[in-house]
This record gives sequence, C-alpha cells and structure tokens, in this order.
Amino acid sequence: MKNHYVWVGVRETDILYTGNLFWGSITMFGSGTGNNLAWERECGRREDHNRDIPAYTDFVRRSMEAFLARDPEARFIHYASLDFLELPMELQESGFACNAHGITLLLEEKLSVKRWLRGKAPMLPWVLLPGRQCTPAVLAEQFPGSKAWVAQGMESCGGANTVYLDESGTRASLQPEEPYCVSVYQEQSVPVNFHAVIYQDEVLLLPPSVQIINHQNGTMHYQGADFSVYAQLKPHQQALAQKVAMSVGRQLRKLGYRGVCGIDLLLTQDQCYFMEVNPRFQASTVLLNRSLQRQGFPSVHQYHLEAFTARRPVRNGPETAEGSFYIYEYSPDRAEHLRWYHHRWTEEAPSREVEVWDDGLCWDSALDQHAYLFKLVFDRALSCVTLQNTVRLHPNVTLPEPPGDVETYDGMLRLKLLLLCRGLAVSPQVWQRIASEGGADWEEFEAITMLLRDQVWITAPCGNFWDELSPLSLRWQEDGPCLLTLFGCPLLPVVLQKEDPRASALTGGGHRYGEIAYLNPDRLRMFAYSGCAMRSQGKGCRFCDLYGPEQPFSDAEIYEVLDAYLADGQFRHILIGGGSHLPAEDVEAVIRMARHIQGIRPQDIYYMGLPIPQQSVLRELRQAGITEVAFNVEVFDRQIALKLMPAKGAIPMETYRRAWESAVELWGRTGCVRSAVLLGFEGEESFASGIEMLCRLGVAPMLSVFRPATGTPLESYMPPDEQLVWALYRRAEAICGTYDIAPGPLCPACQNNTVCLTMS
Repeated sequence: MKNHYVWVGVRETDILYTGNLFWGSITMFGSGTGNNLAWERECGRREDHNRDIPAYTDFVRRSMEAFLARDPEARFIHYASLDFLELPMELQESGFACNAHGITLLLEEKLSVKRWLRGKAPMLPWVLLPGRQCTPAVLAEQFPGSKAWVAQGMESCGGANTVYLDESGTRASLQPEEPYCVSVYQEQSVPVNFHAVIYQDEVLLLPPSVQIINHQNGTMHYQGADFSVYAQLKPHQQALAQKVAMSVGRQLRKLGYRGVCGIDLLLTQDQCYFMEVNPRFQASTVLLNRSLQRQGFPSVHQYHLEAFTARRPVRNGPETAEGSFYIYEYSPDRAEHLRWYHHRWTEEAPSREVEVWDDGLCWDSALDQHAYLFKLVFDRALSCVTLQNTVRLHPNVTLPEPPGDVETYDGMLRLKLLLLCRGLAVSPQVWQRIASEGGADWEEFEAITMLLRDQVWITAPCGNFWDELSPLSLRWQEDGPCLLTLFGCPLLPVVLQKEDPRASALTGGGHRYGEIAYLNPDRLRMFAYSGCAMRSQGKGCRFCDLYGPEQPFSDAEIYEVLDAYLADGQFRHILIGGGSHLPAEDVEAVIRMARHIQGIRPQDIYYMGLPIPQQSVLRELRQAGITEVAFNVEVFDRQIALKLMPAKGAIPMETYRRAWESAVELWGRTGCVRSAVLLGFEGEESFASGIEMLCRLGVAPMLSVFRPATGTPLESYMPPDEQLVWALYRRAEAICGTYDIAPGPLCPACQNNTVCLTMS
C-alpha cells in the first residue's frame, strides 16, 4: 500500500529515523535527489532559515503542487504549522495533522502564551517594553538588584530575536519600537526541552534534552541538544521539570491542541520556570527519533499522527534517550576553519563514533551568514552540568580562535591554553612514527610532553575520545621535524619528550620503575609510598586516577629505583609526592628520602603533600634538604572541595592557612611555597578571593586546568575552555602583581602542565 505522506520542513535529515512513513520531502536544505525537493538546489545558496524568506514560501507552494500533480492523494505534514498557514487555502486542505488556525496563532505569539499561562505555570517575572526602553537604568529599576536581562521578541525561533542585555548597555539588534518580553537573566540555570504529544485524553511526555544555547554577539542562539546529559540533573530538578511540563501539556490539551509540540523550561538549583511553547516539531526531533528507534518505540512523527486519531497513546515512550548534537552555521571570517572541520569529520567520523549530517552541503554554493551547514552527532553527552548548575560544552565541540603570533608571549600562552584545554589529536600513522623515533612519554597524564621554541614545555592530553577531535594535531615531515598543526596548517616544529627507557624495567619485587618514579623534562618524581591512603579508605579524590599497583611496592623497591636514577642524574631536581598520606606518616618517609638523596647527590628537592601546620615539623623537612614545598588546596570553596575530595576536602581552610604561613616563615616569599589550584570547578569570585589569600600570605599559586581522567567518577565532567582559563589567568596574574608574587612554578620545565609561561 502506497504511503501518501510528504514532509515539509527545514532539513531532509529531519526524517532520517521515520522508516517508510514519508515518500517525499520538501525542505530548505537537502540533497535534491530521489523524492527530495530542496530550496538550496533551486536557488543555489544556503540561507539563514530563521529569517523570513518569501521566495522559499513560494518554492514550497510550487513543490506541493508538483507532488499533488504526481499523487492527488498526497498529504503534507509540516515541521511548523505557522508555515502551513501562509499557503493558499487549496493547499492548506492537503495538509494533515494540523491544529486550528486560532490555536496555532495564539501559541506562536510569545506574549499571548505568557498571558494565557499566567498563574497556571511558574514563570520568571517579566515586563513588556519597547526596544528603546530596554536600557540598564530602566531594567535595573524594573528588577531591583539585577545586572543582566533577556529580551525576547513577540516572534522568535531558534533564538533569533532573543537578546542578552547587561550593564554595558549594548542592545544588539533590538528594534526601538518593537515590544519585548524582558526578564532577569538566570546565570546558574539549565535550559530544558520536552517533546510533548497532546492527545484528547492524555499528555505524553517523551524524554527531555538539555538545550545548547550559544551567546553570540548579544543574541542567545539555539545550537544543539544533549539528551544524554539530562541524567546529570539532580532527581528533584528532574521531578520539577516533569511536573511543570505536564502541567503545561494539560493546559494545551484543554485548549484543544493536538499532536507534537516543544515545551521549553529553565531549571535553577531549586526552581523550574516555564519559558515557551513551540507548536511544532523540534530541531532535536531527529535525534530523539534515533533513540526511540533503537529502543523499539514509534517515531515522534508516528506519535504525532496518532494523536489526531486516538484518544490516548497506544504505547508510552521510554524513560530516557541518548545522544547529542551541535549545529554549525556559516560565518565568513571562519569559512576555511569550518570547511576543514567538515572535511575532517566527514572523512574520519566513522572511526570516531561521530556522525556528520550535512543534508548534501556543497561548499561551492553561496552561503549566507548564519546559514546552517551541518550537525555533528554523538552517541554520548557533548556537555555536562557543572557544579554551578550551568551547561558546559566540551571545548572541542566549538571552533577555537587562533592563538595569534606564537612568537609573542600572549600568542604562545594562548597556544598553550589551547593544548591544555583541547588536547592533541594523534593519528595512528604519527603514533607509528613516534614509536620508530624512540617513543613518547605519556604514561602519567595520558599526554605527550613536547618542547616548543627550545624553551617552552607543554604537556598536551591525547589518546581519549575528545582529544582525537582536537583541531590541534601532529604531522611528521618525511625528512624533517615533527610539526604542530592547527586546522591542518603548520604552526611550528616541536620536539617530543622521549619515553623513559627505565620506566619498563622491573624492580626486585616485580614492579615497573614507572610505577614508582616518573621522569619529567628536568625533574624526577618519586613516590614515598605505594598508592594513596585516602583512596584506600574509599575517600579518594573523584578526579584522580592514581590507583596504585595491585600489590604495594616496598621501601626497598623505592630506594632501588631512586638509586638507579641518582646514578646517572639526568634531571635537575626531585619531587617527592603523589597520593595523599597522613602527614605524621608521610614526613618520616620524606625526611629519610631527602637525607638519602642529599647524601648521594646534593640538589633541590620539592615536597608535595597534605598541609603541615607545625613549624617544628616543617623545620625538620628543611633541615633534611627540602628546598620547596606545596600544600595543594585544589579548590578554595570547601563545599565544592568536599564533593570532589571526600577526605582532602574535609581539611579546614584554617589548617591550610597555618601550614602556608609556617612554610613562608621558613622558605620566604620566594616562590618556594606553593599551592596548586584546579581550574574548572568553582566560580570566578571564589577563585579570585582564594588567589588573593594565597598571595597575601606569600604563597605562589600554581594554576592547573582540570582534565577528566578515564575511569574516574568525573570522567564525564567537561574541562573549561581556553577563553575561561585565559580570563581566570589574567585575573590571577593581576592579583599576583599586586603582591609581587609570581604564579608558580618558576622552573620553565615544570610549567609544562600549568597555566604559566616563562619566555626569554
């Protein structure tokens, strides 16, 4: 039996996972092959589909007439009912599963919906103002104590006509006389979207997604969806969202609406607010359909059709959906980079668990600003919900800004941040070449350490899923040096730190040397103990992958390894640390090791451990030959610290403060007393006040970018991007300058995995 349904929508890929439901499609973007009629094929360009294009409406009309000429029984299902209402009446009669005109018009107008649902769904307080009155002074008076706002036009789609406003007074594209619904911007919030299918007697809520919203030149632009990350929301948040979405769905049912719609919500830590209804299919429908198909459920389109003929769903949907996607749009100033991204992922995506949906993108066509180019589709989350209840994308989902001139300090530092935040893609061919050249040392941090410009050491993460999507990669010239590339273009030659030949040697007890010691560019790191006492108690740091060997190594093995390295001394100094142990136990072992080292080969020794507030104990360490100490607080906010580090986070800040004060009295304000600070977990104000405390005490902060380690509880928590890290570094640098404290460490080689740079 022939199927008579024809899809009318934005993309040909929107109906990828609908089986044989449609025999044809009319779309803005598409291949133009088979039974697809695509506007871009007729006009020879890709346009911004979020703006009105009268010629496209005419194209839809002509295409519908062409399908009806082939099949007079053709019935058209529209992505958005509003588009359907713009057609001649004779073509509207061939539409199927559409709502009444009055209902559609009511729901398309944002102000009407807010008034209709006032008192029926929780909303943020809002006011109606013309664009000319959306000034900081007026808005601060309307919303006392607020500093940022969102203005939404009466008609808005995909974020178009939704503007972010703040105290700077920039009002982007606000039209002076047009009305806007204005509310306070909720910084710590998560935008959520539900697909609701409204039946005569019931409301079916399908699995929700977290929306990816991009702040772009003052506008708030829809950029994708993440179904997988929704599970990271707290149970009470999910319950609130379900309750509000169902409440709105029931109001739609009473109104007489039928079929699919999108319900947008905003979740704070303890509240859920209704934002808007979209009486149409969603940009995320295709991804939800993929998940529904994989779980054996009908598609959203089938549920939609059923809602017009059945009183209730024959089968409810699943509880969860998986997957995420990100939409890439055209920008003339990033054209070459976008083209490189598309080519690379189109060529390599099948082996990287990534799909590229581009609807027949042709780069030779004319491309308008903000025109849709392609989607990158993942089977996993591309974002996380942060501890501050915000959405953070993995940096490699977005295009980075080029670092600028790497001959300058700022350019090199920006390049370093790109490498620390985004990692390094290394192809199998390059790995083979590295192996043939003596290997590369990447054991401790799942990273490669390399030397740039003969003076800058950088340890770049590599080897996991996200690193392989980095725009930074290595290329080996046939008879030349190894090159670091960005977007496939060479930046500069690099020298890789070779694999430590001793790392694979075995001790008398059968442990590898690499389990006990790690050779950095000019430093030997020694473990004073096997494993971590905190982890052995079940309270290890949730971001740490230091598990230690199954069978603990002995003191004899430690000194066997230490003596072997001391014999040739291919390093400038030694770090004693790794894992956390009670200071009373740790100090005795460290003093013994320090005396042993100084007795064989006097040199600088750096101790890293839990805070020791007793100055008498610190004096013993100093007398034994310890020349530098670090008591790493990691995170200043103790509530966050406790979540991340169940044992270490319980140490009071006062204990750290007394330890730092006592250490500075002995080693001075010389940079020899330090504390590592992890970037990516706490808010900027907490971070800044903590940095000021360190500097006031004379302690040098060491800024380290959080990188999720495979196999740890936080492996799905996304690292910060280079822009955030740059902003935090600049703020810390300014504070350090006020107190004449240099961010640590001072040793250029030891700066390899910190946000710090020394250039001559």
